[in-house]
Amino acid sequence: MCAGGLPAAMDVELESTRLAALLDGLTLQATLLPDRYPPTLLRQVLRRHLDALKGCLCPTGPGGVRAG
Repeated sequence: MCAGGLPAAMDVELESTRLAALLDGLTLQATLLPDRYPPTLLRQVLRRHLDALKGCLCPTGPGGVRAG
């Protein structure tokens, strides 16, 4: 693990670009279709992505908050 709990072998530059693309897409979808992409769903998607980066796909509860 490196600082922040991320795997040491992770390509940080690539993952930064991937995260930016995810956020851009979520922002666009939420702007164009706010009823289909409410804030709770956006938080869940972002939390899932961040957990995957750490290698921890833990279940999340409402609002993207980690259960347990």
